[in-house]
Order: sequence, then structure tokens, then C-alpha cells
Amino acid sequence: MARERRKREARSAENTFVSEGYDKALLLSGGIIKGVGDEREMRESAASGNHPVDNGELLEIKLNGQTVLPGFFDAHMHFYQMAAGLSALSLSDARSLANALTETREFIADNPGRTAYPARQFDESRWPEGRFPTREELDGVCSEKPLLWRRICGHVAVVNSAALRALAELTKSGNRNEEAGFRDGCDHTSTFSGSEADGGM
Repeated sequence: MARERRKREARSAENTFVSEGYDKALLLSGGIIKGVGDEREMRESAASGNHPVDNGELLEIKLNGQTVLPGFFDAHMHFYQMAAGLSALSLSDARSLANALTETREFIADNPGRTAYPARQFDESRWPEGRFPTREELDGVCSEKPLLWRRICGHVAVVNSAALRALAELTKSGNRNEEAGFRDGCDHTSTFSGSEADGGM
């Protein structure tokens, strides 16, 4: 019978834990996976008719310990991002913008020695406010050190004024534009709002 690797992920606000195990059998019918488990379970399932097999006959293919992988496999990984994210504040459980700002204040108070404060996985679409924080709101939480909130999609971030100053120092210019791979986020008065997309992060 086929062997399939199973991974279960349990995410917490602090870390991502991955526990690994192996299923020893795979039941297929009509090119569709009907069940995964041990050999006895899959044989019984096929015999019981819960997952009828093609033509009523069970064909066993022994793979001698080899691993079955999906036909389409996306090998792209973000190793550095994953490692860096372990030391960042997770805002995945924040239920409102106000709650996320409070969690950020507490994180900063608990980590006074850090030179910058990254946070990740905020999702404004789940909040009653339904919007990103403003630069002023982030400045109200932390004004002296860079603060960055990365959205759950990973492609958008919001930063405070200290982070913008640090970016200006790094790039020797505070006026990057789309031609440089950076989309400035501006509010309706054309002042920089503190949002960045992809190239600026």
C-alpha cells in the first residue's frame, strides 16, 4: 500500500509547531483519494463498501516504504521570514484595531531592549473598524523606535514615523516611487500614511 506523510500545524501567538507522522496506506478509486490510514483500515473500508473501489476489486500496490507526494508541489519557501517571524508579535488573534494596538503596547513594554518592533498577520478585514491603522496611531503606540505591522497576506505593511526615518536613512532618500519598486501610501491630504507594498518592505 502507499505511504503518505501527514503534517499537522498548530499556530500560537508565539511560535509555529509542526508535528509529523506517517500514514501507511492510501485508498484510491477512480483517480480520487478516498481514504488515508493504516493498511487494515483501508482494506476494511474498501471491503465494507464505504469507499467502493473500481470494478469491486482491490488492487494493492506495494511501494516498500517509499513516500507518496502530491502531483503538484509548490517548493517555494520563506525560510528567513519564518525565522524572523518567530521573534515578532503575532496579531492573528486580534479581534479589532483597538485590540491590536493594545497588544502592541504590551509587547513593547515586555521587550524594552529591542531596537525595532515587528508585528505580523494582522487582518483588518476581520475587525469592526475595517481599516488599517494610521501612521499617527502607530506613533501613539511607539514614537522612538521603528514599528512595523505586516498584513496577513505578507505583501503589505504599515509603519510608524520612526520606521520611515530609518527607511530614509537606508535608501538615502525619503521619496521613493513606483519606478523604484515602491508604492507610497498617501492619505487624502497627500501626506505619507505609512503603508508600504512589496518593494518597500
